[in-house]
Amino acid sequence: MIKTVFLSLLLLFLLSQCKKEPIKTIPVVSASGTSGITSSSVTIGGELISDGGALITVAGVCWSTSVNPTIANTSASIVLTKGIFTLTIQNLNPGISYHLKVFATNAIGTGYS
Repeated sequence: MIKTVFLSLLLLFLLSQCKKEPIKTIPVVSASGTSGITSSSVTIGGELISDGGALITVAGVCWSTSVNPTIANTSASIVLTKGIFTLTIQNLNPGISYHLKVFATNAIGTGYS
């Protein structure tokens, strides 16, 4: 009887000490639009809405002449933990159409706008 009570209390104690780790996801970002467009530069705004529960390692803007750019294409980055930001992309070729995306990366992966 004492052994059963002791084991029950021990099990209850051990279970109460277990802590669940929150589920981590890729970051959530959004683009807020472009401004300051010239023949060779553009300013784009973005917002890091959620870090996904993990430290942001890099955030910024990626661009390409192809649809759906990723960080494998040309990118510019900033140090960011959360909030609104703007980046100016320079040295673009005049007369070329570019596609831009805001991104943020944590240990889980990269989230795009």
